[in-house]
Amino acid sequence: MKQDINVIIPFSQWEQTGSEENPKSRLLAGIIINGLHLHLEAIQVHNDGSGQKAVDVMFEDQVSNYQNIQDTEFTTINHEGRDYIIVATPYGD
Repeated sequence: MKQDINVIIPFSQWEQTGSEENPKSRLLAGIIINGLHLHLEAIQVHNDGSGQKAVDVMFEDQVSNYQNIQDTEFTTINHEGRDYIIVATPYGD
């Protein structure tokens, strides 16, 4: 495999779309790769001792579904002391 390409998206470009109580629990951004438009979704997670969970229960099913697809917990990025998983999905037609 060729060398990874490092993409840095400033957090000022992420839209806070979490719950009213915790708007930073979910962030959205867009990216275009070779002409393909993708949603980037960052969901804040923590490890509760039994595994990685969404901080906001509103997003727990999404985190669980993503983990089931990959059969693993995800590595995270950290911003302002918060850990996030990032998932990219293509825009719908």
